[in-house]
Amino acid sequence: MPIMNLVMYVMFLFLPALDPKKENYKLFESTYIYFRYLFHIFFICMHIMIIAAALGYMIDTGRLVMLGVSLLFMLMGNVMGRLKHNYFVGVKTPWTLANEEVWTKTHRLAAKLWTAGGLIGAVLAALNFNPGWIFLIILILPSLIPVVYSYIIFNRLKNRQP
Repeated sequence: MPIMNLVMYVMFLFLPALDPKKENYKLFESTYIYFRYLFHIFFICMHIMIIAAALGYMIDTGRLVMLGVSLLFMLMGNVMGRLKHNYFVGVKTPWTLANEEVWTKTHRLAAKLWTAGGLIGAVLAALNFNPGWIFLIILILPSLIPVVYSYIIFNRLKNRQP
């Protein structure tokens, strides 16, 4: 986990320089930094949980992972609508990358869905309601719906243009 966190740190530092839309990172710099710290904190928490379990502490790792991933989704969703057009952070489909309006509409929807899905997952984890298949649905649907939505919006815009 620490090595993975270090790799993520380096990636987050260098990805904006590699992005063809690097100038857009200035438009959402605080959100990008927020994403960086969010991932680092997530990996640190997961590492602490692994160490605690390895040391014999009686912890419910499944429940904590569900809670951690749900909180990650909720907190990412909370700011996803602020992301500007780029190639590395956000919902990257051929349609969002091809059109900034599709990007904006897709990310506004994704923000609501990820926040709601993360909140539902966190509540279920807190209540110790842990059927894995429900957890997967709660996180997969908010991820897949924006992909389909981006395709629909892209085609509507394409058909509307002369």
